[in-house]
Amino acid sequence: FTVRPGEGFSSVNGRLASKGLISDARLFHYYAKYTDKMGSIKAGSYKIQPGQHMGEILDTLVNGVPILTSVTIPEGKNLYEVGKILEANDIVSYEDFVKEAKNQKYLQELGIDAPSLEGYLFPDTYKFAPGTPAQTVVKAMVDLFNDKTRDLNLSSTHLKPHEVVILASIVEKETGAKFERKTIAGVYLNRLKKRMRLQADPTTIYGIWENYNGNLRKKHLLEKTPYNTYKIPGLPLGPIANPSLAAIKAVLE
Repeated sequence: FTVRPGEGFSSVNGRLASKGLISDARLFHYYAKYTDKMGSIKAGSYKIQPGQHMGEILDTLVNGVPILTSVTIPEGKNLYEVGKILEANDIVSYEDFVKEAKNQKYLQELGIDAPSLEGYLFPDTYKFAPGTPAQTVVKAMVDLFNDKTRDLNLSSTHLKPHEVVILASIVEKETGAKFERKTIAGVYLNRLKKRMRLQADPTTIYGIWENYNGNLRKKHLLEKTPYNTYKIPGLPLGPIANPSLAAIKAVLE
């Protein structure tokens, strides 16, 4: 039985009764009110055993541990792909996740000068309750990024910390082989030092992502966007994916 985030007691009570999990909605209401637990039911999915009486069910919804869904975010996925994965696992809707990942107020609080939290949604395995609010999901991913990178000196190169994340995201998209990452990072760092254009296909693709059909054409390479590194000098506007810790270290090293 799933209690939806923000769902009121009367709605939960009605659904419990309609599913035959409680025998008397009015009595359940009186009992919850008498025990002062009407406002204590927690969102999440719970296992209710056959034959449980109403007191046990209420205790489960108030004090029980929700059943969490394990979801893995692979390295190198961008925020749109992450949103699709989360929606497919009934964690949060795609639209809500993308909107929160582009929440400028939250970006300002984190001190990130970028169009979105792309690059900071750390790839890992998470456990969330179905219907978790988008803000909670996004915060968990950013918090893990901060935790994983806490011991790294993101200012150890001539790049700014945010630029390190941008370049790491490009390195991540260019190769899945760990042994190649440092070499690729070195190539791009040398191009930046020489003021050469990066000419990276993955950045160009990201710039047209929401209209991209999987086929990169010459017209795309000629289209000037803040992410087309064939047409613009230096790094793109922001990260193009969420890099692994290994890709970030490759840039720093």
